[in-house]
Amino acid sequence: MPKQKRPDLEVLWHEEERTLTLSEEPVLHYRLAWPELRNVGFRGRWINRFYAHMAQVWRQRWEREVYCRACFDLAQRRAESRPFTPWTGRLEGEVVFQDAERLSIRMHGEEIRADGEPCQVQWDDAWNVPEGAPCARKELPPEKN
Repeated sequence: MPKQKRPDLEVLWHEEERTLTLSEEPVLHYRLAWPELRNVGFRGRWINRFYAHMAQVWRQRWEREVYCRACFDLAQRRAESRPFTPWTGRLEGEVVFQDAERLSIRMHGEEIRADGEPCQVQWDDAWNVPEGAPCARKELPPEKN
């Protein structure tokens, strides 16, 4: 029996953008993007759940504690008659490497608060897609600069 060719792995990106307000004044604006793999088996869907959960965690962080802190900053600046700049948050990513069974995604996160200094984080994830599990970075080809 001939071996069936697997459909090509496809990575789509979900995007979400929202501005949170207090008394109709913008307080926090965030952009969120996370990957979804298509043409993957059952275990590959575990990777999708991982990234959907990651997006939910970042969204909740911004809509809860970061929003509360931004509202407090707005109130404090109003009381002192100082200008307020809305806080921002961003999470986005890119595919670094992809073949039929392996995938590497680099994610970038950033928040800019009252002081205007960005707080940034970046990480790479390497996946064995058919297994739906992380793989060692050494299993991927070296990155080209």
